[in-house]
Amino acid sequence: MLAATGIVVAVLAMLAWTWLVRTVIVPAWLQALGAYLVVWVPLGVVLIVAARALRRRDGGPLFARPLFQPIDLLWGVGAGFMMRGVSAVIELAILGRMSGTGLQLEIDPTMAWFTLLLAPVLLGPVIEELFFRGFTLPALRDATDASGASRTTSTVIAVLASSALFALLHTLESPSPTLALVTGLSTFAFGLAAALIVVFTGRIGGAIIAHIVYNAMLILLLVL
Repeated sequence: MLAATGIVVAVLAMLAWTWLVRTVIVPAWLQALGAYLVVWVPLGVVLIVAARALRRRDGGPLFARPLFQPIDLLWGVGAGFMMRGVSAVIELAILGRMSGTGLQLEIDPTMAWFTLLLAPVLLGPVIEELFFRGFTLPALRDATDASGASRTTSTVIAVLASSALFALLHTLESPSPTLALVTGLSTFAFGLAAALIVVFTGRIGGAIIAHIVYNAMLILLLVL
């Protein structure tokens, strides 16, 4: 399965990159760039391969059409704000503080545009939503359908599984078990919200907007 291959390769690449930067002196700008590329490249390759395969057989589970309608902006902004609030509740319950409180960012000024804007707010949401909600979710739903499950059961399994995989990929970046728990719960909750937007609208646009808003609010908390 292409989705599983992309996730496995991304996880292995993340672990290898983490080991490398802890073993070898790597410039700060390269650490920032590499941390994103080791995830984006495997996911992006899977999306490209899947898109080409689907064009050849004229159909499949990749992306619903159209990708975006104006109403998706409302869905996305609302879900993004709501899920950032949910994440704040999780952080307060486990850590006793919200993200950004008492933290001092150490960012290479030459890479600030990438670390604070391009990667988390623009590129990351698009790539991750296309992979997890645009490709993995419908692929899992179709695979479960093929096993004889009802459409409702297939959808529930696909929503939960795609959200869990999304959370797993983000949890691996956490430096401690406590932060891993916080990140895992927060990203799983967001994944559920984004998946439900896609299920109910049949489009990926609202999920992308929600992801952009969700990440942008975190960046604002960190820099303000």
